[in-house]
Amino acid sequence: SIKIKTYKKKNRCIIEEIDTKIDISKQDQEHILKDFTEPKKSRAREKGGMGLGLSIAYNIVKLHKGTIKVDNKNIEKGTRMIVKLPIK
Repeated sequence: SIKIKTYKKKNRCIIEEIDTKIDISKQDQEHILKDFTEPKKSRAREKGGMGLGLSIAYNIVKLHKGTIKVDNKNIEKGTRMIVKLPIK
């Protein structure tokens, strides 16, 4: 399952997405936001994905002066992506 949580913290909009089915290894986390990169256990790999989804998201967030990262702390299984965007 996928859970999405949004909230405001100081002058930032925070978006957390947790996918409880896919674990991304520490090694894959270092490269996952680059073009044509997918984690080894990716669902997209099974369906013919090209590894561009997260890289496109990363570039859009960066254009808006935000950040995106993988943070698996405090979750038992799966992967948490955290997007932080400035609020004007």
